[in-house]
Amino acid sequence: MTPGFTTSAGFETGETPAPEHNVRPLVDTALLPDWRGAGKVVHSAHRIYEHLISLWAPGVIEAAHDLGVFAELSSGPRTSDQLAEACGSNQRAMRVLLDGLFAYDILDRIPSDSGPTVYRMSDEMRECLLPGGLFSLVGKIEYDRQLAWHSWRNLADAVRTDNRDASGDLQLNQISEHNYESLVRGINFWAPPIVAALADGFETFEWPTDRPASVLDIGCGTGLYSQLLLERFPKWRATGLEAPHIAPIAEAQAQR
Repeated sequence: MTPGFTTSAGFETGETPAPEHNVRPLVDTALLPDWRGAGKVVHSAHRIYEHLISLWAPGVIEAAHDLGVFAELSSGPRTSDQLAEACGSNQRAMRVLLDGLFAYDILDRIPSDSGPTVYRMSDEMRECLLPGGLFSLVGKIEYDRQLAWHSWRNLADAVRTDNRDASGDLQLNQISEHNYESLVRGINFWAPPIVAALADGFETFEWPTDRPASVLDIGCGTGLYSQLLLERFPKWRATGLEAPHIAPIAEAQAQR
């Protein structure tokens, strides 16, 4: 089976096949020298290198977002040349970008014996990489582009000055309303596993979850945590506390 996509044979048993992934540890440490003498330095260098190149992944994903690759693929598979034309990009460079997205398990790459390779975006990736989905990460991408990358790039300056302005006052929160809205919309995906763990914990400790209860959700964001808890425990009620410009996001989320 070719990594990155599942053949029809994978569905013959009627069971959902385990996904195959391209992303693996960069280095097979079993092939490195042992942890004696200079081997310790070699191991450490490989580990640090993996950290240093971790920026490649967001670079590839954000470039595809900026170019409109994901929007183009939302209507169906495309060849690299088709995407290059649609996105106003160089053909060779677009092919390299698409292969990078395939290497990071963002896109499927489907070879053909009768024509050029086709790139496809799965339904689950479409939900994550296009705006409007419940678990869309577009807000997170925009937040990083507008604020986070600059902050990380200048972290040394922040350490030197402790983020104080010209008057010496500490800048506790430098995020704009727009940046905050983008971030809030981009982290919904955290909620389901956390709420599931909370609910399981209530049952483990035999909390009377079948009785009416009131939940105060401080800094509720989109309100998804409370909404999922109320789905699990219908007799509960929840009140969200949030900044005025974020509260409408939670109200709209509750109507979905």
